[in-house]
Amino acid sequence: MKLKMKNSLSPMMAWVLFLLGGSQSGLLGQAIGVEVVVDTAFYATDPPSEIDPTGMMDGFVSYLVYAQFTNPTDVLSSIFADVDVFPEGGPLTLDAPCGCFNPITSSPVMDPTNNSLLWDFPNTALYEYDTFWTIGKLSGNGPGANPSFISTPLAGGEDICDLSISNGLIYLTGAPVNAVAGADLRIAVARVTTCGDWSLNLNLQVFVEGNQENDQDFFLDAEGGAVFVEDPCEDYAEVEAIISGNAALCADLAADVDMEFLGLNEDVATTYSVYFSEDDFATEALLQTGVVSQFPGLSQGDYRVEVV
Repeated sequence: MKLKMKNSLSPMMAWVLFLLGGSQSGLLGQAIGVEVVVDTAFYATDPPSEIDPTGMMDGFVSYLVYAQFTNPTDVLSSIFADVDVFPEGGPLTLDAPCGCFNPITSSPVMDPTNNSLLWDFPNTALYEYDTFWTIGKLSGNGPGANPSFISTPLAGGEDICDLSISNGLIYLTGAPVNAVAGADLRIAVARVTTCGDWSLNLNLQVFVEGNQENDQDFFLDAEGGAVFVEDPCEDYAEVEAIISGNAALCADLAADVDMEFLGLNEDVATTYSVYFSEDDFATEALLQTGVVSQFPGLSQGDYRVEVV
């Protein structure tokens, strides 16, 4: 978040946003809900962030969407829509009114050529945050099999931010490792990187404990509609953070700096790390780290505050 100091912070990482339930056909639903997690939130930095040196992602948030399961051996076969046969499920939708970060438009499904080796290079570092549907894979070189996609009419990747599919599916055949719930009882089904509020609806076909003769369907829409996600950074774009005690100082004097950060959930543990530099951050030293946003006794100089 922007600070009224010479230097501000790098991307903030990961807190759980909320959990949502759904409904399912069959006697016992093996898919039991949807979890949306903030993976990375981007804020303007000075000096520039290595991952986003031009600041093009300022104000964007990248979310990971997970389907939750009952058993570690449950298998996610497909994310589907067929409103003629299953009207209670509704279409497969993703609606991000302010637009998405979507550098790879070949398909609305994770592109297998977007692998983690690309994320080490400046021109492709942000590809990690491409917006896509998936089944358990967040990079093309991750373990398991890449999901396939089909729809009628065919939907293109350029439509990912305003997508509504009434007849189509993202699917895997067999039971590759990325389709199995595993010990954490969840499977990634989408990454959404956007600059505002957004919503999503999905339907899941699950093989209970991996048994293809025992498949069940989970309809999120049947519980009253899509997942609606409120942008946690809305205030960041509209209201300046409050910094006190940051007046220019004469040599050898010290200040107590207190910061109010916007867009953070107070219930989530936050760590503040203060770095000092004498060479425009070619090198820097960690001064202190902790859970309070007050930094007493700072002398005049260049500081960077990292919030995690």
